[in-house]
Amino acid sequence: MAGLGPMMGQAGHFRNYAPEPVPYALERYTNESLRLLKVMDKRLEDRAFLAGDAYSIADMAAYPWAMLGHRIVADGPEMPHLARWIAEIQARPATARAFAKAEDPMFATGEMTDEQKAMLFRQSAATVR
Repeated sequence: MAGLGPMMGQAGHFRNYAPEPVPYALERYTNESLRLLKVMDKRLEDRAFLAGDAYSIADMAAYPWAMLGHRIVADGPEMPHLARWIAEIQARPATARAFAKAEDPMFATGEMTDEQKAMLFRQSAATVR
């Protein structure tokens, strides 16, 4: 779980916000995201949820990242156990209510401007130097 958010966050960052493609970063973070999703798929092979047979905070924390990550690597290998798990959580009424909150105008952030995207990338690059 500890790597899921950071790796998929970096994959998303370099796919969506970098002003120009950075092949090394795209490959590194996409491959690591794929590896983590494969670990989850294997884990879900013989249990309903990540921590066993009961839905838990582990599922709640991993679901948003896994759902987005599964879309990123849609052209990758099949992960039937992960796909089943995502579908089961997505079908939960509480999940639908939570994700509906993102549509509430109170939480709307709108599209980022090119200036905001550039600032986001510069800030990320500056912290590495």
